[in-house]
Amino acid sequence: MTKERMILYVKDNLMAMGVTDQNMELFISDALTSAITYCNLGNDIPEEMEPYLRRKVKNMINYQSADREGTPSNIASIKEGDGTITFFYDASNTEEAVFGLSDSDKKQLKAFRRLRGYA
Repeated sequence: MTKERMILYVKDNLMAMGVTDQNMELFISDALTSAITYCNLGNDIPEEMEPYLRRKVKNMINYQSADREGTPSNIASIKEGDGTITFFYDASNTEEAVFGLSDSDKKQLKAFRRLRGYA
């Protein structure tokens, strides 16, 4: 499947789920480019990669939304007496993990990875 067809395929499936966002196509393109680069894929993209891309883009859209629906809160605790706010960060809720390739993403993409020079 070509890159353009995969973008349309993922976009159609997200819209069928009721997900809409003005940056959807850009998020799909970014996620797909990262996956292609990591997996050393050329122009032939496996159709089986669509569920990964759909979930990744949905997470990106949720992270960007105002209420951040579907993402864990970054506030671990608030103490009013001394005015302390403690933030909680782990590998799954940072901007880098949502928009980049996390360890979890790499595990999912491992099945599609090709050795460089043998593709």
